[in-house]
Parts: sequence; C-alpha cells; structure tokens
Amino acid sequence: MLVKGLVCRGYARPMLERTNENSELVRWMDERDIISSVGKPFWSNDILVNLYQS
Repeated sequence: MLVKGLVCRGYARPMLERTNENSELVRWMDERDIISSVGKPFWSNDILVNLYQS
C-alpha cells in the first residue's frame, strides 16, 4: 500500500525511513521516471521523494 499512497502528483514531498528496502524502491521508481528525484533532508537521514508536479 506504500507505493499506491506515495505515487501521485503535486507539491508534496513524502519522506521515507532510510532502510535497504525503501532505498531500493525509490531507486527503482527513479529509474523508471515514476518520481521526479530523490534527496536527503538536512534535518534527518530519511529519504526525501520529489514528485512530478503536473
């Protein structure tokens, strides 16, 4: 259910806990242009997911 709630468009930037499984999921989505990009916030070690806006 995580992917269904995560993959949408808009200005939201969901964060995921940094685990091997989440890192692999985000890498897989980025390679297939499902998400715009991936980053790391300054204030935590989580994975920041940037979505396409439109």
